[in-house]
Amino acid sequence: MSRLKYAAGIVSLALALVAFSTVSISMALVANGSWDDYKQPYKPNLPPVPLLDGVAPLGNHVVLVVIDGARPDIVEEADTPNIDWIRENGTWFNNAQCFTPSVSAPGAATIGTGAKSSISGVTSNLLELNGDIGIDNIFKIVNETETTAVAGSSEWMNLYGDWISVNKTIEGETLDMDEVIGEYAVSLIELYKPKLLLVHLYDTDHAGHKYGGAASDEYKQQITGADEEIGKIIQALNNSGILEETLFIVTSDHGFLDKGGHGGWEDDVLHILLTMRGPYVKHLEVDEEVFQDQIATTVSFFLGYRLPTGLTGGILFDVFDVDEEGKAMYQISLAEIKYKQFQWFAEQFNVKEQYEDTNSTLGQNVTSAKQLFVQGEYSEAFSSAEVIEDDCENLIKTVWEEKHSKEISSRLQMVSLIYVAALVPTIIIAFVFRRKIDWAIFSTAILGAIGYLVGFWTAFFASGWYFSISLWASPEEYISGAMSFIVAGLSVSGLAIGLTAKWTLNEKNRRGKIVLAALLGLVLVVIVNMIYISFYWVKWNYTLDWYFPEGRAWGDFSSSIFMLAQNAFVSVLSAISPVVALITSRMVTKLSKKPKP
Repeated sequence: MSRLKYAAGIVSLALALVAFSTVSISMALVANGSWDDYKQPYKPNLPPVPLLDGVAPLGNHVVLVVIDGARPDIVEEADTPNIDWIRENGTWFNNAQCFTPSVSAPGAATIGTGAKSSISGVTSNLLELNGDIGIDNIFKIVNETETTAVAGSSEWMNLYGDWISVNKTIEGETLDMDEVIGEYAVSLIELYKPKLLLVHLYDTDHAGHKYGGAASDEYKQQITGADEEIGKIIQALNNSGILEETLFIVTSDHGFLDKGGHGGWEDDVLHILLTMRGPYVKHLEVDEEVFQDQIATTVSFFLGYRLPTGLTGGILFDVFDVDEEGKAMYQISLAEIKYKQFQWFAEQFNVKEQYEDTNSTLGQNVTSAKQLFVQGEYSEAFSSAEVIEDDCENLIKTVWEEKHSKEISSRLQMVSLIYVAALVPTIIIAFVFRRKIDWAIFSTAILGAIGYLVGFWTAFFASGWYFSISLWASPEEYISGAMSFIVAGLSVSGLAIGLTAKWTLNEKNRRGKIVLAALLGLVLVVIVNMIYISFYWVKWNYTLDWYFPEGRAWGDFSSSIFMLAQNAFVSVLSAISPVVALITSRMVTKLSKKPKP
């Protein structure tokens, strides 16, 4: 009868692990799917905000070259005479940054809209937008009156196709395509002389993925190859007679890890290439931090166009040797857009009445800044508009955080109720049946759970792992790595139980008790992981919500999926722990027997 009891317990725990596995893998798939198909419900696609007055452009053309995945420190090491020429005759930014997720489509979205991913809603490479990103952008603005063109990846057509006049793009991305794309760019210049030309060179990124990262020779060689294409584009501009009226920008959509991968929050994947040369551009080395969302606004400023209304970044004014009038006009436009964004968010979040007085004051301040401009007091108008912009940014942040805090509070209440509903009956049952519970098995299970956690996390950190999407660059390596950590944890768990079973579990039905303790320990591990996941859920929701985690918080998203996947794999591989425990226990028993005289 006793053996039947243990068998029933073992079957029950095995079924519990199967249930946990099913739930965990389903949650992981849904969470990951929310990234692939993310939708930002609060995307400020506002009406155009015209400039105060007509403005003479600083030049007539912009060529924006994006070297996919190019890290600036490796660019400096590589043989790049054409990029060096741009740097020596223009401005080089030592500390340009992109945003998380540091992958191509979000970078392309930020470059074109001047908005971070949390605003543009483009957070992965898998969104199908069919040519309409759903937010104001520089291609739309320029295309209202002039020719826009793209050479390179078709992802730009997916984002901006409705506003691109001509394109030569490639479906699918394979290595050794930069030379073809360079030829496309040259032909577009010769045929159309577009007002805005975007060139996407992506062999550098492919080499990084294929050959093991930014530290590889192949990665550096592709940067040199991209530079050769840039040289051809410069020559085509010169041959067409428009080089000296063109703002030539070279940037990257994201960086790259030495050992391969990007997408996360690491310095190397957020640090991007940015340099520019053109009319009125100063010769500078800029050490201050600048951001990817300042590119689109700077293009608008150079060409004399209105600003994108979804912007999150400012304008790189200090790059240009221009008078205060033009800068003041654009700074007022920046302030007015931020003011309208604040109004929009306050209305969307149902806090318009709460900020009625603040809204009125800001409106008056915008009017005052415009009056200063009309009176010719450009420096004062610029400074006033800067203050308004800062105030509006802080208010937008405040209303976002207030809404987020309310949602956190709501989820915390729900999780607390779940904990109470689970713990109270468990405590009552444990108290009522305290004399029937085999506490030795329970204590051994706790020892096994501790063994798993020690084994798993020791292997995890010893391998140099951490929580980041950048490590997902190779799914096969990611899964095999995670499996190896889990096997290490299960093995240590089994060893811990097997080494102590002789003293913690009495001899009668010891093998059944060992298996029961091992499986119960794994159930405890899964529960611990679910508690961690619940903390993430309280803060961010277990699927990606409107309040998108940025920076280091983006690592929390990968950690939640990792913990869910761990639960699933622990359940699948759970037999390892009791098998190791039984083998170890048997060896301990044999070694501890006294030799016969």
